[in-house]
Amino acid sequence: MSHGDQVNEIPSDFHVVGKTGTAPFAAIAHNAKPFFGIQFHPEVTHTPQGKQVIGRFVLNICECAAAWTMVCIKHLLSD
Repeated sequence: MSHGDQVNEIPSDFHVVGKTGTAPFAAIAHNAKPFFGIQFHPEVTHTPQGKQVIGRFVLNICECAAAWTMVCIKHLLSD
């Protein structure tokens, strides 16, 4: 993993399904439910299609609407 970020502990009901030399919990899965976790940096330039990964997660998985603008964000930050 880059940036020195690392998960140090996982919940007891998860198990490791992927690791690297510097990231012992790079990918995890729940023991009984279809829940998974991965550690990677989709925002960095050397992650192919990283923007698409983030976009699909936000829109398709989280079901957020793409209805924001920078004006909305500035308003939130000013409050």
